[in-house]
Parts: sequence; C-alpha cells; structure tokens
Amino acid sequence: AFMSKALLTMEGLGHQLHQEIDIVGSFEPHLRRLVIERADPGEIARRMRGEWADTMRLVENLPQKVHRIINHLEKGEISVRFEGTHRLEKVLVQSSNRLTMGVVLGALIMGSSVMIAARIPPLLFGLSALGIISFLFSGFVGLRLLLDIRRERK
Repeated sequence: AFMSKALLTMEGLGHQLHQEIDIVGSFEPHLRRLVIERADPGEIARRMRGEWADTMRLVENLPQKVHRIINHLEKGEISVRFEGTHRLEKVLVQSSNRLTMGVVLGALIMGSSVMIAARIPPLLFGLSALGIISFLFSGFVGLRLLLDIRRERK
C-alpha cells in the first residue's frame, strides 16, 4: 500500500514536471514479469513443496512435543509469569477508586441538596448549615478529583 502510494505520488509529481512522463508505464514491464514469475506453476509447486515439508515435520513432531508439555505440567515444572501487569493493576485500582469517589460525591451532593431543600436545622441564612457544609466539602473534593485527573493527563 505504501509502495503504491509512493508510486502514485511520483507519478503525479513527474506529470507536473513534464507532461509526457509516464512513470507507471515504465514500471509495467517489470510488474508484468514479477506477476508472471509469481504465478508460474513451477514456482508455486516449489513453494508448496517447501511448505509441505515444513508442515509434515511439524505434524510428525507434534505428538512428542505435546506429550512432553503435558508431563512438565503434571510435574509442576511449568509456570506462567505475566510481566508488565503492575502498571495495568495500578491503572485499574486508580480508575476504580475514582469511580467510587465520583459515586460517593454524587450521593453527597444529592444528600446536601435534600438537606438544604428540607431546611434541616441548624439553619444558617435560612439554609441548612449541615447541607451547606456538605456542599462545600463535596465541591472541594470534586475540584481536587478533577485537578488530579487533569494533572495525570499532562
């Protein structure tokens, strides 16, 4: 695909420089020869013989290899170790903590709203003092959460 794009770009540039330049036409004999060589039945048969030999060696050795693997598994000699999962674990824990924080924050805001709307005493300026404090606290925590997210993106 990249080669085709480069060829078309060269064709366009060549055509702009000189109207009679035909880059694609000059490649045609070489491309025709390449297609004929690759489509040659003798060449295809040669490649297939090589592939067939490799496949047959694999099929012949497969039962012994599977048997060895099963023996190692039964003896507990094979262990699987995943590397690089520490970062994934860290990101997942952080994401779940943020999600939990967002849910708790939303519940706190809704509870504060209900307290303010119901005018639950003690009142401050005609509003629930506990509701106002909860609102301010949730605003502070929400702002801190947004700043942490923004800082990590940088």
